[in-house]
Order: sequence, then C-alpha cells, then structure tokens
Amino acid sequence: MRNMLSLPATTALLLLAASPAHGLLPLAARSEVPLPPSTDPFYQPPLNFDAVSPGGILRNRTLTFISPYVNATNATAHQFLYRTTDSNNLPAVALTTLLVPFNAQPNKLLSFQFAYDSASVDCSPSYNLYVPTNDHAEAAVLTQALAEGIPVSYPDYEGPTAAFTNGVQSGQAVLDSIKAIISSNIPPFDSKNADISVVLAGASGGALASNFALELLSSYAPSLTSHIVGALLTAMVPNVTSIYYTITGTPNAGLIPSSFLGLAKQNLAFASYLSHHLVPSSAQSFLAAGTRCVFPNLAAYANVSIESYFDVPDFVNQPVPASVIHNVTEWGAHGTPKVPIFAYKGIADELSPVADSDKLIKQYCNAGANINYVRAIGANHGDAAFLGFTAGWEWLMDRLDRKLVQGGCSTQNVTATATSRL
Repeated sequence: MRNMLSLPATTALLLLAASPAHGLLPLAARSEVPLPPSTDPFYQPPLNFDAVSPGGILRNRTLTFISPYVNATNATAHQFLYRTTDSNNLPAVALTTLLVPFNAQPNKLLSFQFAYDSASVDCSPSYNLYVPTNDHAEAAVLTQALAEGIPVSYPDYEGPTAAFTNGVQSGQAVLDSIKAIISSNIPPFDSKNADISVVLAGASGGALASNFALELLSSYAPSLTSHIVGALLTAMVPNVTSIYYTITGTPNAGLIPSSFLGLAKQNLAFASYLSHHLVPSSAQSFLAAGTRCVFPNLAAYANVSIESYFDVPDFVNQPVPASVIHNVTEWGAHGTPKVPIFAYKGIADELSPVADSDKLIKQYCNAGANINYVRAIGANHGDAAFLGFTAGWEWLMDRLDRKLVQGGCSTQNVTATATSRL
C-alpha cells in the first residue's frame, strides 16, 4: 500500500552515472530510459540459476540513465539480478538497484522498499523510477540519504511475477538483496567486512516488505542478523483483510484488484478460486488491474465496491482466500522482529485503521520487541508515510552508527505538522 496524496516528487533531472567497471554489463548509453522489465533480457534468470545460493549475484550492470526523482548526480548506480526464494520455497530471481554516493560512508547501507503496489512487473522501481510520467515522492528519502553519504538500495521485492501483497516473497527478496550487495565488493562494500550496518525502511507497502524481512530474518537469513540493526516503518499496513473492508467503495479501492492479482501469482488455489468466482461480464475490467501501476488503478476503481466483481459474498473470508491472505500478508504471523523498530502511524489513517497497528505493536512488545511507536494525531495514510521519515531520520542515522538504543517499547502521541517532511 502507498501514500494516497498527490505529493510533489523530486524535480531535478539528475544523472545516475558510472563508468562501467570490470565485469559489469553496461546498458545502452543513449536510451532515455531502460527497457521495461517485461522485455529486458537482463531480468530473465540464466540457465541453472537455481544452483546459486540465495543472495548470489547472477548478473550486474551499471546505469547511465537520468532519473527525474533522485538527486544522485554525485553517485554511481548499479543493478544486480540475484537468486532468491519465492513464497512456495522455490528458487526465484529478483533485481535490486544500488546507489553509491562518491562520499559514501563506510559500513552503512539503507535498504529502502518503495510502495509500488502493482501486479505489473513494469511498475517495478528499478524501471519505473526512470519513467518521467510517474510520481515517486518517496524518492526524496533516497536523495536525503545520498546527501548524507549513505549508500541506498531499493529492490524489486515483488519479484518478476509482481506478487503484490505477498509478504513472504517480498521479505525474502529484501533479505537476499542485502546479501547480494554485501557480496558485490563494490566499494564501500566488502564481503569480508562483518561491520556493515543495514537499516530497512519503507512506507505502507514498503513497510510490509520491510517488516516481513524482519520477521523472517532469523529463520531465512540468519547470516544477516549481525548486519541489520534497525527498521523505520511508516504508515504500517499490518492487517490486509481489514484494509480490504476499509477501502472497498472508497477512492483507494483500486488497491484491491491489484492485491488479489498479486496474491494469485504464487498460489494456484487462490488463482483458481479467483478465476472461478469473477462475474464473467466484469472479469476483464477486474483483470485489467494487472496491467497498470498504482495511480491509474486508483483512478479506474475509485469508489467502486470490489465485492460486485464476485459471485460469492465476502470474498476475502471464503476459506481459500482467507488462508492465503493470512499466510502471506498478515504481520505477526511469522515471528517477532528482534531488531529495534521506529514505527510511525497516522491516527486518522483512512486505509489501514490505527487499531490494527496498535494491536500488532502490543503483540510484538509482549513478545519482547524493541519498538519506538509514534501515533500521529490528525495524520492520514499519506501524511504518516512521509512525516514518519522525518520523525525517525535521526533515529535511523543513530542505528547506522550502531549507537545504543533504549530497550523495550514506548508509545507516544504527537501532533502531525505538514512542515515536518524531509
């Protein structure tokens, strides 16, 4: 899920430039944007990729493209296709983009998860961030980090099938993207360096991917437990079922078809159930959500009751959808995060009710989590998505510096102000 406000994106046209390093595959230098993932052979898994361990790099290349959204004039840009694991525990691939400022601080990485919220692979941030017709206000976070000398990675965590809302797929792809970057040996990273500090960050759907990475960290990627030192999560979306009920028939209803189609990508039972219960006369309208990015989908389904597309009542609580939604979307179902978290939530969130986040934080804290939970009075979903980055930025930088953090949980209510954005 993502911010629903029409917020200004970073406006300067800036060059992500790097001289091709030895062993890297340069892109065509004259193109204005890269090829879409659906047609770019770089995104396709090579033969026998499944023999590579999760996090292993399969391909890499430098970028020489202009992005309208990220002030990265003084940075090099790299992309890595890497091995990961999907939600069915099958070998898969994903791609991450790494931006390294020329003044990069050693031993630090911000792993940023965009809320791209689409079941179309051509909406992945590795490509979409270079398309000047799209809105990426979140990219201001990347600009801020680069200005402070922090390398930033942003993975296409939904994978090549664009499995939107599948938290298991997303979390594992995030963790393997970090493995890939650490092992890349692109300065300042050194695979032999045990002191690299990583903080995860994301808003809304990006917070979902980040939080699943935290829940799965110990079981899926224990080698990263010494590296991941914190997470900044804003506009949290812990209960997807609750979100469906909240947004159907509202301006945000377009997130539901994209989510259902994303969940169908890696679950045949869900896909079959969805197919069998779509009303034939409107099925094509529903399926069209899989070809569009988030804002066109919001426009296409604004104020539509999504239940009208199905021939069964209460679709999300039917046994097959309910089981899948619980297993791969619900926060708190895969463990308790063991790293410190700064969580920021709008009390007036119109997409994901604050009570769901309150319940999750209580569950985590009762299990021994370390969370600074900030509830913003008067802030809606989009407000919290961005205000939280400002509120938690100093905390994030302290985590990268490995400063000691007070243990336990704390909750505070604050008054949101429109000026407190990065």
